[in-house]
Amino acid sequence: MSALVLQSGLASATVLPESGALVSQLTLVDRASKAQPILWLPEGFSTNDPNAWPGGGLPFLFPFAGRVWHGQEVLKYASGGQVYDMPLHGFSWSKPWTVSAKGPNSVKLTLKSDDESKKQHYPFAFEIVMTITLSARTLHIAVDVVHTTLAAKTREKMPVALGWHPYFKLAKKALATIPADTSYAVTPVGNAGASDSVRDSLGPSPWTLPNPKLASLIFGDLNGEASRLDLGQYAVTISAGPEDVMQHVVTWTNRPEEFFCIEPWMSLPDAVARPTGCRWLKPGERVSAWLSLECH
Repeated sequence: MSALVLQSGLASATVLPESGALVSQLTLVDRASKAQPILWLPEGFSTNDPNAWPGGGLPFLFPFAGRVWHGQEVLKYASGGQVYDMPLHGFSWSKPWTVSAKGPNSVKLTLKSDDESKKQHYPFAFEIVMTITLSARTLHIAVDVVHTTLAAKTREKMPVALGWHPYFKLAKKALATIPADTSYAVTPVGNAGASDSVRDSLGPSPWTLPNPKLASLIFGDLNGEASRLDLGQYAVTISAGPEDVMQHVVTWTNRPEEFFCIEPWMSLPDAVARPTGCRWLKPGERVSAWLSLECH
């Protein structure tokens, strides 16, 4: 299926169902009624290789937003006595999604487990329903994840620690605000390291970009307010919920003059081994989450 374009006045969004339901382009309207480009894509972006990380746009991360480990082996984890491979940021971003409904400004997509996912990465039957809705100033994404394995066939609970990875296009002047009390340094292998007070380590927000301290950092103890990216003539707020589900925000960039990622995550990295953040769903149970990007 080709790209789907959502439209709401001057606002538009492009969704690529066969490429992980990626939102590859987003234009929203600011308070001055001017259309503003929100997302960044790398030059030469292509969907020819489904296993290649898109490196831009707005990927959805499932089942685990961060890396996992089995002992000292990265990108592996154990379930039911077996060890499975798990790509960085999960595998939903590399899978084709099915379009179940489409309107002028909204689309509903579905991803279900298959033989490949259960054998190689994730031995659970699941169904994800994603609804993307566009208005003039806002893009809203809601997901509903259900563990569909029959209870008679398993006693294993299904671990879920999903997230989103939006790449925001930067302007010459940019300020970032993350509403959190705690930050975690990222270790050389990509895990969460020592925690620190955000006020002590970064000072009061907003913080001017580029900022080396924000190039790879994890935030926790969120206070319920939206993250914010001020870009001079306009700003974008990034909110995710519910609060008890979306408990962390990750910031990252390797091109600090071009883009900045503000990523809502459920859990810290190594979610399967951590006591909090990850949700463990019994057969028939579900977890729901949402992401909202609003232009001001």
